[in-house]
Amino acid sequence: MASKKVRIQTTIDKDIYEKIVLKWLPKFERLNALLEEALRVFDSTAEHSLTQTDYLAIRMMREVGMFLMGFESGEAILEGDLERAITENEIRFLMEWYYKKPIDKITIEEAVEFVKIGLIATNRAADVKIRWDENEVHILVSSKHGKTWNTALCEAIKRFAELHFKVDAEYSVFPHGFELNFTLS
Repeated sequence: MASKKVRIQTTIDKDIYEKIVLKWLPKFERLNALLEEALRVFDSTAEHSLTQTDYLAIRMMREVGMFLMGFESGEAILEGDLERAITENEIRFLMEWYYKKPIDKITIEEAVEFVKIGLIATNRAADVKIRWDENEVHILVSSKHGKTWNTALCEAIKRFAELHFKVDAEYSVFPHGFELNFTLS
């Protein structure tokens, strides 16, 4: 059953129309589709009370090339304990927080999707492509970070996946990214 539509009629500031509406209208094709999406985004962000500082942090990650890191991982790295940073990181906590369920209730499909979401959200990857084969999943990551950082990140994801999802994991690091391969049991 189609949802009922509500007609609204209003006027908006000319600058808003020219600078925002005309900028996004080609993507949404219809004004009502653009307004509905804008209101959905507003509702979800206003609910979480994003501040100017929050927006600044997002811009810093995107425009300046910074990335998000948990306190525990940062502390372990500063103490020179790379092994602890790789094994005792925030991946499990973030995944459970995101899906709002314990790790043993999260599927491998959800975990792989979270790897994609998490890498992009924390600015550790510019792009992530996922390909599922019969008993394997291949994750190709485009990254601006160097080989050392990407190797440590791959090792952390590899150990996490092997521990919690009983997969055999391998990785390869390239000059502009890396590939993770999980063989499902």
